[in-house]
Order: sequence, then C-alpha cells, then structure tokens
Amino acid sequence: MGSNPSKNEQITRSSPKSESTDQNVSKTETVVDGPLVVIAIDFGTVHSGFAYSFKGYENNVKSATHGGLRESDLQWMITIPAISSDSARQFMREAARDAGIPENQLRLVLEPEAAALYSQKQTMLDLDLVCRQQTLLDDDRLPVGFKYVLADLGGGTSDFCVHEVLGGSKLREVYRATGEIAGGIDVDAEFVSCMKELVGEQVWAEFQSNYTSAYIDLMNNFQKQKQIFSSSNKATELKIENALLYVLEERKELSLPVKIKESKNAEKMEYFPIEARLNIHCDLMKLFFKPSIDKIVKLVNTILEECTGDINTLLLVGGYSESPYLRERIQSEFSNMRVVLVEDARLAVLNGAVLMGWKPRNIIQRRSRFTYGFVVRVPFIDGKHPESHKILHNGQFWCSLVFRKMIEKGQIVEYGQTFIHAGYCTARKPEQKRKERYTSLWRSTRKNPQYCIEQDECSVVGEIVKKPPPDGWPDCWDTETHLIVGETEFIVKNFNLTTGQEYEAQMNFL
Repeated sequence: MGSNPSKNEQITRSSPKSESTDQNVSKTETVVDGPLVVIAIDFGTVHSGFAYSFKGYENNVKSATHGGLRESDLQWMITIPAISSDSARQFMREAARDAGIPENQLRLVLEPEAAALYSQKQTMLDLDLVCRQQTLLDDDRLPVGFKYVLADLGGGTSDFCVHEVLGGSKLREVYRATGEIAGGIDVDAEFVSCMKELVGEQVWAEFQSNYTSAYIDLMNNFQKQKQIFSSSNKATELKIENALLYVLEERKELSLPVKIKESKNAEKMEYFPIEARLNIHCDLMKLFFKPSIDKIVKLVNTILEECTGDINTLLLVGGYSESPYLRERIQSEFSNMRVVLVEDARLAVLNGAVLMGWKPRNIIQRRSRFTYGFVVRVPFIDGKHPESHKILHNGQFWCSLVFRKMIEKGQIVEYGQTFIHAGYCTARKPEQKRKERYTSLWRSTRKNPQYCIEQDECSVVGEIVKKPPPDGWPDCWDTETHLIVGETEFIVKNFNLTTGQEYEAQMNFL
C-alpha cells in the first residue's frame, strides 16, 4: 500500500480533496499536401500492381514509368487490408522505409476505403438490370446521405466497410471496416483438394514438384474457367495435363477414368481420354465456391444486423467480384438489397489509392475500434477506489492505474483531430530528479474501462520515454498530453509546460 507509483502514470491535475475534472479538448487541424505525383502500390494476394497520376490530372490514373522527377515530388500510397493487424501495418511501414521511401511521403491506405473513394467517380452497374444493359444514373450514384455496404472481394481477403456520404465528397463510417480471409484463391484450394482426393496426395505432390510448368498450366486453365463460371454452365471443361497422367501410370495407379468412377464425385465429373478433357459438373463447381462465399455472406449479414438505419445497397469491387457465379449468389442471398458492381472493379483499390493521395487526409471519418486513454493516478477515495490500487506518494494516498479515457470505442474520429489531457507531475526527492519518466497510451475493448488492468480488457499501445532536463526535473510541473489521430496510427505528444520540453511518439493505430 505504500509502494511507489507506476513509472507510466502521471498525476491528473485536480483539487487535493476530489477526483480530477477531465480537461479533454478535441480540435481538428487542416493539413495541406502538395506532391506533384501520387503513386499507389497494391500488394494483392493474386494480382499486384502500381498506378500514378500527376497534379492537375488527378483523375487520369496511369500505370507506367516517368522520368525527370525529384524524390521530394512523390507521394507514395500503399494499400493494406482492413483486417491487417497493428504488427502487419508496422511491418509494411518499415518495409517501405527499408525500400527507400521517406516516412513523410508515405501513406498507408485501407483497401475498402480506397475502393469507396474510387466508386464515387465510377459508373456502376445494377446487377438486376444487367440483362437490360442499364446502369445507375450519375446523379443517383452516391448522393449526400446515401449509405452503403462496400465489399472489396479480392484473391485472398474480403474487406468490408459501411459508409454514409457527406457533403464535400467526405465519407463517414457507419460500421468499423472489417474483413475475412476469404477470396478467389479459396476456390482454387477447393479444386486442388478435390484433385488430391481423386488422384492421391502423393501423385499430386509429385506432379506439382516434378512437373511445375504443367501444374501451373493446369491451375491457370482452371482459374480462367473459374472466372467465367455461372450456374448456367452445365459443365466446365478442363484440359488434363499429360504429366499428371504420366505420374499416375508410373506409380502403377488406377487410370483416371477408373479413379473417377470410384470417387465420391463420380456423378459430378467425366473424363474424355482422346481429348484429355475433364468435364466438371455445375454442382461440383458450385461446391468449390461455397466456403468462400458462405464466409462473405455471413459477414455481410453480421454487418447488416449490427448497423442502424436504412442500408439497402451493396457495392461490389475487387477481382473476385467479377465472378458471375459469386454475383449470382450475392444477389440471391440479399434479394432485398440493390447489388451494384462498380466499373473496373478489379482496379478499384489501386486507382482509388491514387485518388486518395490528392484528397485531404480527413476525407473519411472513422469509428474507433477500441477505447483509448492514458494511465493516471488520482487522489484515493475510500469506498470508491479499490484498496489494491492504493499507493502512498509524497505523503498522500493515491489510486493508481486509473484509465483516463480520451476516445470511446465506436466514437467518430478523423485525421488531425487532437484530444488533450492536462495534468501535473512531481519529483521532490533527490533520487527522482534524474529518472526517466513515461507516458503510456492504453486501449480497451470496453467502452468505459475504469482501470488499466487485464480485467478491464486493457493493453498498452505504446509509450513515450521522457528524459529529464539538464538540471533534472523540477519539484512540480504542469503537463499536457496530446493524442492526435492519424490515418493508420496515433501521434502522442507530451508537453512540459514548465520547462518547455516536448516529447513525441508514433503509435500503432486502431
């Protein structure tokens, strides 16, 4: 009970006899960027690429090289999935830095947000009107107040966001951007699993490792068929590589027709030896798509259940969204919604990232996934604070590890918004004058955590290390700690109002 306070705590400015009064202030900064060129890189699971546009020709997005530019003229945009963890985002930022991209010219962009911005400027096709060759009118696309779910369906991941269109081409999150590991490559995986079960694990492994070129040709052939498959296709024709038949023969396995006849899918596939052609029945092809589409449908349903307000439009972007069969399933599952395919859906993320590079950074108002705050200590009040948090400091009892909330889970925040906590610190004893001090940012999955402890589902995001001034810490000094919202991380600044010292740290965000 008489222990020293935590190294990460600061005293909240307050009357000695009462708990502190919050002095949290929110303000928004205007940030103006002026690159000559914006370059976007999209590291996709199946397809990766880059695109760029010049100042004055922002909407003329190209994908080629151009000389005669200085490094300082460039703005780099790198897209990341909505489900990227804090460590994955940090890794991407460090990889870009190691590749020579200056930190102040790099922006990480959430893929569904980039796609949403792109969608605002594109012709969109209402899938209910496809057969009549009709599109949505420009004026009817994304008017102010319009709400929609955007599904960015890619090769390896599917990302989702729910936005409301605001004035000034801004967007507000209605539901926090989220995602699922589900995409076009899952269809390939189901096909491979089926073939392994058909010819045997060892045969398939030998075919893949010893005849790589033939294996790639077979998979490329399947992917082409996958991209055009719809429920109207009675059968999908697939050329079987001679190398696979050779491995079967060398291992003295049963012939492929016999294996098909004895398999559980005997009625769903047929082999024609003369043409070396495998016909895959429509029902079996649907099974290849089922796991990934089921995950997508489940997540969209979850989003719709948790969202308030009238949301009746689902925008589809990403390479997987170009699949006719996937669109059929989505339309069938969400028949009460308008399902819309964005033009050039495969390029939505990449081109949208370029467009974002020309926009103010506060173009999207996001919802915080966690509650954020600082760890502080306040005067101990008997009957209110737990005895386990009671400490003695400078002759007074304090409650330690108090969570001072800055941002609440689900709260709308935007780039440049600053939250300020005012407090004070003391160092009256000689041994305290030269010690480093710390300001730590915490987060919780709860809306109103009381203490920075595991029971309140709290964890440390990061901390600022504060070195003492040359003459050591004064006996008492006032402080301000600023929590500044960035695009994909927080900036935390701590100001010593007595000595004028300033400390800063960039911390993983949301």
